[in-house]
Amino acid sequence: MLKKPQARLGQSIAAALIAAALMPAAHAEETGTIVGKEDWLYFRWERFDASLMPEVDRFTDMLARAGRVMAANDVHVVFTVTPLKLQIYPQYLPADFGAAPGTENRNQRMVQALRAAGMTVADQLPAFQAEAAKGGEPLFLRLDSHWTPTGAMLAGQTIRKAIDADPKASGVLASIPEAQFEASPNGEREPSLTTDLLPTLPAGATAPPAETVLRYTVQALDAGSVDALTGESGVPQVTVIGSSFTHPGTQYPDAVRVALQRQLLDISIPGRQGPFVGMENYTRDPAFQLHPPKLLIWEVPERDSVNPPDSPWRDAEYFRDGKEWLLNLATAVSRNCATSPVAVQLSEANLPDAQTRLADGGVGYGPSNADSYVQLDFAQALDTTDYLWADVAIQGGGTVRLEATGSNGKTATWSIGVPEDGTPVPLKTRLPADARDARSLRIFPGAGENFAVAQPAVCRHEASLIAGLPEGAKR
Repeated sequence: MLKKPQARLGQSIAAALIAAALMPAAHAEETGTIVGKEDWLYFRWERFDASLMPEVDRFTDMLARAGRVMAANDVHVVFTVTPLKLQIYPQYLPADFGAAPGTENRNQRMVQALRAAGMTVADQLPAFQAEAAKGGEPLFLRLDSHWTPTGAMLAGQTIRKAIDADPKASGVLASIPEAQFEASPNGEREPSLTTDLLPTLPAGATAPPAETVLRYTVQALDAGSVDALTGESGVPQVTVIGSSFTHPGTQYPDAVRVALQRQLLDISIPGRQGPFVGMENYTRDPAFQLHPPKLLIWEVPERDSVNPPDSPWRDAEYFRDGKEWLLNLATAVSRNCATSPVAVQLSEANLPDAQTRLADGGVGYGPSNADSYVQLDFAQALDTTDYLWADVAIQGGGTVRLEATGSNGKTATWSIGVPEDGTPVPLKTRLPADARDARSLRIFPGAGENFAVAQPAVCRHEASLIAGLPEGAKR
């Protein structure tokens, strides 16, 4: 493989994921806000419909399969299921809108299924219910569906307890250098900045008075330890990823920093995108490819559990067939190539001058332009579980474009991000469904100063990865 020098954090993470708005996905006709007692507001669609339990089971199964894929590639996942506001503060619900039967069972069904699959799970519901019963600072916002900073702090503590109770997870955490963080409540309450329940108030309803929230000041006590914990790569070894509950504005990332006493990368995914596309995008980013975390804390809202990857409620751009999603995720996180029987070779290169063939079967050359490409030929059509693995390096680029044409004449085109500074990175990709039987693939580096492709190979996932999953859903 090409030698891999250090890389800075991929800019595509910040651009595509971290700048998420605090907005959940809409659920068909079940949108709208319920006005409760004492000006407490709730989303109508958060009340569970027990007929959707099969969807919840499929959703949870996909999480468990993803967790096993991560674990097989040295990334330990800690799942944390965010409870519903109406579960924590049912006393403010209107009399004609109680929590539907099965609501409580759904949360525990998810937690138990994930644990039965060998996953580490932070069970937030009992912790939140017990704390809310004491009164005191609210754990959820009155005019918003998200938790307060105090609720986020409790979530962080619950995550730490779950890690400490799991020998495997605690061992991973212990292998990551500590940092010193401290949280202290601010002296004055501040106006709440998020009010996602107000835009869908019933017609004619008067907006309740504004609310204030207790926020926390979180500071690193030892800057030296914060620098040291990232290691030589400069990328934290802990990632927290999740929904809008994970957005920095909720103070959840800071809460986890304080609870774990570790630095971390925080990624919040917009509600409409959902957890599956968000995780796929993160694992494909060069930052993950070069420096995957040791510990990944995956926050999943219970309210989204009726939406597996192929949910009809998802926007078309975020709709995914379950098998395809899982195979793509496994491709992105793979650290080793189990060689497929399908052979691949470099057959053609449309390159400017300064071309140099590399000893390991790749090709390198100097400045490239928009028309530059290299072509790889496959000895036969790829299996559904096959994927291409090659090392690439582009100086002055940032994205490679791939193109393959199937026997049906349809040409599939897709792009993969790479470091702009010439850092070699593994390019791992499956062929899209429209070009699954393509016998060749072209890689376009775009305009840049230098480009190299080395050691192309076809790898194959175990068939057991997708065993038992239903046939692909259509939209």
